[in-house]
Amino acid sequence: MYEQYFEELIAMYVYSKAVSDGKVTVRIQDLDEEIRRNPPMGVRQIPDLQTDGRFDQKKYEQALRERPAFKQEVMDFSRDMFSYRKLLESIRAEATVNEDSLRAAWLKGGQTADATILHFDYTRFKDIVALEEDVWALYEEIKDSELKRQNGRSLYYVRFSGPTSRATASDEAQQKAAEDSRKLHDLARKIGLVEAAKQLGMELAESQPFSETDPFIRGIGREPALIAMAFAHDVGSLFEPHRGMMGDIFVCEVARSMDTYYEDFRAQEPILQHRANSLKRMRVNREYVQDFIRKYKPGEYLEAARRDSIRVVEQSGITLESSYPPIGKVEALNRAILSTPEGEFTALIENTGMYYLAKVSKRELRYPQDWELHKAKVLEEALQEAQTRHLDAWYLAEKAKLEILPPQALRAR
Repeated sequence: MYEQYFEELIAMYVYSKAVSDGKVTVRIQDLDEEIRRNPPMGVRQIPDLQTDGRFDQKKYEQALRERPAFKQEVMDFSRDMFSYRKLLESIRAEATVNEDSLRAAWLKGGQTADATILHFDYTRFKDIVALEEDVWALYEEIKDSELKRQNGRSLYYVRFSGPTSRATASDEAQQKAAEDSRKLHDLARKIGLVEAAKQLGMELAESQPFSETDPFIRGIGREPALIAMAFAHDVGSLFEPHRGMMGDIFVCEVARSMDTYYEDFRAQEPILQHRANSLKRMRVNREYVQDFIRKYKPGEYLEAARRDSIRVVEQSGITLESSYPPIGKVEALNRAILSTPEGEFTALIENTGMYYLAKVSKRELRYPQDWELHKAKVLEEALQEAQTRHLDAWYLAEKAKLEILPPQALRAR
């Protein structure tokens, strides 16, 4: 509520400033006419201006003619509100609409159709699964465009995990892990982490490459401190034993620095498998649809589709912008339906691996000769909308010019 009051104060200031800056001019004769036509509510309650308890316009106009002081008071009282109204009217009057554009949009918006749609959905081929070689081929195809990264690092590391987790480990196990990691670190300082791990019989691993903005290191986990250190030090730099977020202790050394690298295949394999499955199902779906069109005539489409368990969607009131389940918004399909005669099938429509054939059962059109009957209402509604948008835009532009310091109560929120 307080925010609303503050916004209203800003609006009052913006409008008052526009009036004082001469955005609108209030002529005496206009104000005189205003007070005659629209007596203020307070004036209507004056007993001397009433007859039988009701406001008397004739007595009011007589008072304006015969009592100059009274008239001046009414004009002073009404001036600000009249000025604001004139200001808003003048700003709104700056907005215009284009009749030709509105006519074209009106004609276009009046096109609707009912149709029976055959939805050839590739996801129904759930038993089609891409082989590993298909997944690898997809990886090779997209790795340069989607999986190539810049400025990478990798780490050699030895993890002291399992019983060393702080959540489950005994004090003795944690102490041993700390001692073993320190022992490895001290030897690595002399001969490097790779040789030190080999001498002590500890398992050494190399992380997947990662960038400075990655949220985690594959093989290690979400360790922002290690990522930051890897990019702050040269290859071969050894880090102090690092206790990870899950309680593991890591002894790490910067293994490699690379200008470019690719996301690891195994790390991306689940996503790639899903994409490869979809691509293979799309190919099977395309072949099925091609064979369907070769085998059947349009008059046989519906019966054949139902026999093959193809989804059939009945939709009415279709426009260019229509969206309907389970298809959603497919503009090419809507456009084809709207341009196809009643009783006929559209051409085959493809959209992201889905295919559609639609039989149009009914079409409704607006014709140019109908425009004259509806023109006045359409123009009036469009002009009102344009004027409102223009006034809002003007107000926001004027408000943006101000340096507004909200009250402390609002700043504290």
